[in-house]
Amino acid sequence: MQDYDRFIALSTLTPEAAAAQRRTVFLSAPQFAVAQTEPGQALKASLKQQTYTRYVLSELAHLPNADYYLFLPGTTRLAPDALFRLAAAAGGGEELIYADDDALIHGRRCRPRFKPDFSPHTLLSHDYIGRGLCVSRALLRAVGGWPGPDAARRYAFTLRAVSLKPRMIHLPFVLISLPPEPPCPDPMPLNRYLGDRALILPGPVPGTFLPRFNVRGEPLVSVIVSDEAGADALKRTLLAVEQRMQLPRYELIVAAGGPLSPFLRALRDRGVSVLSLPGAAPASCGTKPPAPPGAGSCCSCTEARSPCPRTLASGSRSGRTGRT
Repeated sequence: MQDYDRFIALSTLTPEAAAAQRRTVFLSAPQFAVAQTEPGQALKASLKQQTYTRYVLSELAHLPNADYYLFLPGTTRLAPDALFRLAAAAGGGEELIYADDDALIHGRRCRPRFKPDFSPHTLLSHDYIGRGLCVSRALLRAVGGWPGPDAARRYAFTLRAVSLKPRMIHLPFVLISLPPEPPCPDPMPLNRYLGDRALILPGPVPGTFLPRFNVRGEPLVSVIVSDEAGADALKRTLLAVEQRMQLPRYELIVAAGGPLSPFLRALRDRGVSVLSLPGAAPASCGTKPPAPPGAGSCCSCTEARSPCPRTLASGSRSGRTGRT
């Protein structure tokens, strides 16, 4: 707790920095509508301290015309530079903006949540973006409007919003402090979003989920073998894989830690994928070699000294979502 108190002290806006922000002129100065979703006075008080003043505090039932919208309970405390940083991000044409936050317990800030940049896989496990979501007017209309403040509806809103692939950005600053709320235990938003593509299981922590995606067709399994123990051991391992592998579709990939030997060149000529990875760590150290382009939906990795492969990880892929 003392470390976070020190972090707060170091990241608090100084009077000089606040004055400089107030003097800043934006080429495109967006108008923010801050919709209060629940009673409270902290939000209104913190808005009066903002260094960026183009905002309107409104009720949820009467949303004004604005460029961007935030939906926050009245017990929220915004950092003095929160709207300034949101306005700076909005100048880049972003449609969905979110920042880090922490919890307010008995008036004290604690439990910081330092969030990752947009991660579709993390979002499928829980609503890590949370309540500090800022959306553009166009995106809000495209999603169908704000559904309500409860956690399940907010999670469904976020899933629908990101499915439209908006331009989005994460601001790595703790800009919002809110009283803690229990995590969303309802898998219904995720079930509706994924449909029959996945089975939703409870995650390892309450309020998290574990989607198990359905595999369509026969998956291709990539078996990656390190040549670290030499050609003789590699031959035995490849032979053991061919004799014991029960899967109908698999491919062999040899990760070569040095120059290609005549045996590896012969393997490559026979159609076995051979990757030259100088200095690559062997599988025994727990490091998975990088999967090649076109690798299968599952990945198994083994050392050449072991006659039986051991599975390290599934070969799922991820990437940044958004228009460019």
